[in-house]
Formats: sequence, C-alpha cells, structure tokens
Amino acid sequence: MKNEKKIFGAVVLAVIIGFCAVSCDWLFDETGHHHASSYSGWHSDADGHWRECDECSEKYNAASHQWGWVITVPPTETKTGLKTETCNVCQAESGNTDVIPEGTPDPTDPGDMRAPYYYPGTGITYNGFTGTEGSLKIGSAVEITYPSQTTFSADGFFTIEGSVTNSISYNHALIRLIKDSDTTLTSSYLVRNNFKQRIWLRFGSGAYTIEIRNIVAITSGGFDLNGDGDFVGGYTYNPGITFKVTNTRNEDGMFIYPSAVAQSDNPVVTGLSAELTNGKTNNEARIKAIHDYIVANTVYDQISFKLAGQRKKQDALTVLGTRYHLDAQYNPGGHFLAVCEGYANTFSALARAAGIQVKYVSSSNMGHAWNNVLVDGVWKFLDVTWDDPTRVESSATNVVDWGPNYVRYNYYLLNTMNGLGEHTGGSEDKGRSVIGIPSTPWQLGMPDGWY
Repeated sequence: MKNEKKIFGAVVLAVIIGFCAVSCDWLFDETGHHHASSYSGWHSDADGHWRECDECSEKYNAASHQWGWVITVPPTETKTGLKTETCNVCQAESGNTDVIPEGTPDPTDPGDMRAPYYYPGTGITYNGFTGTEGSLKIGSAVEITYPSQTTFSADGFFTIEGSVTNSISYNHALIRLIKDSDTTLTSSYLVRNNFKQRIWLRFGSGAYTIEIRNIVAITSGGFDLNGDGDFVGGYTYNPGITFKVTNTRNEDGMFIYPSAVAQSDNPVVTGLSAELTNGKTNNEARIKAIHDYIVANTVYDQISFKLAGQRKKQDALTVLGTRYHLDAQYNPGGHFLAVCEGYANTFSALARAAGIQVKYVSSSNMGHAWNNVLVDGVWKFLDVTWDDPTRVESSATNVVDWGPNYVRYNYYLLNTMNGLGEHTGGSEDKGRSVIGIPSTPWQLGMPDGWY
C-alpha cells in the first residue's frame, strides 16, 4: 500500500483505515460501523459540523466549529478591509465580521515587486527589469498590465502584473517558463484574480520563453475548495501571450531561488527564516532549526490527504499563513496543517531564504515527497513529514499527533533514502514534475516544473 504519511501505534487498524480512506469510499467509525461517503462536503449548523453516511444517513465526524479569522477584503491605504469569522475545518461562517482599518499593512505584501530586490538567500540585489504599463490580452479572460514589452533583458527576475477573469478555472491562469537552450528546464506559476508575480530566471544566463496560458477546459479533477484549494487534475489551454527574456545574471539559481510553491522572497518566509536561524553559525545548525520548527508546529492534514475535493494548497506561504486548533496539544497557539508536499515546500522556502540550496524530491511509487539539501558541498536527504509521525488515526478528522514537543531525526541528513522504510523510486528529474500520476491524485499540485 502506498501512503505518504508514516503511521505509528495500532498498525493493523491504521493500515486498514489508510487503505479504505484512500482507495475506496468506506470509513469506519469508533464502533466499527462501515460508513460509505461520497465526500460531498460538510453539513453544519450554528454549533458544529458533520458528515452524513450515504448508506444510512447517520452523522459522523461531528465536531464543534474551530473558529478563526479570514481576511475577505484586504485593506488598502485609503479603504478599510474586512475579516470574517470562519470555521477552519468546514469553512462555515459564523456571521461575525470585523473591520480592518485602512492603511493596515498586509503581512504577506511583498511591497513594490517591480523594484530591485535584495534576496536574503544569496545576499545579492537583483535589478530585475523596469518596463512600462500597457494592456496585453487573451480574449476577455486574461489581461497583462505590466510589462507592456514582450522582448527584453532582465537581471535575475522580472515581474508580471495582471488579472484573470475565468469562471472555468476559478480565475486562475498559468505562467510557464522555459529555458530556450534546454527545453526540459521549465518552471510554472499559477496566478489568480488580480496578481503580481516575480518570475525568477532560475536556470542561469541566456534566453527564456515565458508563456501566459488561459485555461479553457478542465479535463480531469479540478480546483479543490471552490478554487481556494490545490489544482488536482488536467487542463487544456489557448495559446496566449509570449515573452522573450534574456537573463543577464550568470548564476545557477535552480535550487536557491524562490518558486511558486517555495516563496523564499516573501516577507513572511524571510522574516521567519531569519528569526529561526539567528545566531546559527553554519548551515547544519540552520537546517536543524528549520527542521525542528516545522516538526514542532505542524500536524499532518488528513482532511487534505483523504477527502476528495478538500485538499488545501500546499505552497509554503499557505502552510505558514494559518494556524489551526484541531489538535488541543498545540493550544493556545495552534498549529499548521500540511501533507508531505506542504512539509517539503515549507522546508524549501525557509531553507532557501537562509541561503541553503534545496531540492524537492518526489516518488511516484510512494506518492510522497521529501527534500534533498546541500550541506558543506554534499547533497543530503531529509524527510520532515516522516520525522513528524502520526501516532494513531481513526478517521480523516480524528488524528493524534505526537505533539509539539516531539521531534525525531530518523530521516535526517542521510546519504540515501532508497530502501529506507518505503522511500523507493525517488525521482530527481529536472522538472520535478509530479503531474499525470493517476494512482496518486493527492500528489499533483503544480502542473510542471516543481522547485
């Protein structure tokens, strides 16, 4: 059986539950009753939420709401914003709202993304590209407002700004970067609504092609959580807007530059990374601080792993952006939620921001992901997910973690992962691509070029 999360405790029960929850539509409740569920969503009232069995209509997984605040209207310099009290589990809203004063800084706002940028990961200021505003369109669905130029030179990165209005894709579009001299070197970004995105030219100096693609049909799967979750499936697209960009920076940024899922240039990530590694005098000490923080503050997200249509986004900024209160051991501060993809992306982002080169490694045989990190010139493996094991699980929402004081090093800075536990078939393909593996739908995420 393939299962990306290592379960400890009642081994036989855990294996049965893991198999059934992933491979068919049956769940066991605490009494041994077999519930069949289509996972069509949560039911809720003012007091709590639950699921209903398709066969007997019995309620199961009932629990009280876990309230938290979600920014529904971000504030600007001149306008107030709004936050809404929302259940972290079922996304129900309590009806309570609160005004965010105008001028309140958005903690995730990276500032002027067109300006030269000092990247802590390399200690270098990159000049990017200074263009002009304009309007480049793909029908009525996608508009690029910056830059108006489509052929230019850039130093390390450039910024694309625009908007997407496309109900088919929940207002998402794809930006795909290709190195002209080696078209196997690709990287992708999913952008949504009104967006600003730095595009990092991670494969060294020379010519690149950047394609803006408008998604015209979802061929399988789709965007979970009504567009707020991961993209799990396939799509077709219309030929769109093409940029031809020459990178003047002669530097290999493949495993140190930020990416769409490891946003090591965002102030949330850079600030936390600096805090965790402050005073650490070598990379091994920095790696340990980041590893330990993720293990001690994250609970494995069984909902995203097991329940169809409920998979949260697994990029580092999303993982670090919300603390949940599903496991009381982590109260009052709460904990992050992630599957292996989110654990690995978060480690990549925090480590890169600290100047450490990191690869994302995936295995189609396992449907699992971990990291490969450069220490003193040698690539070492570590698996943050399996260093944070689940003790026992009885359903997708009833998981016992070992708690915030439990950190182990069974899968830490190893020379090889192959043959260790279930770590087999490790893929280090250049594109880091995990798309199109039908046996592991929870492992999809970005369409290609995963860094």
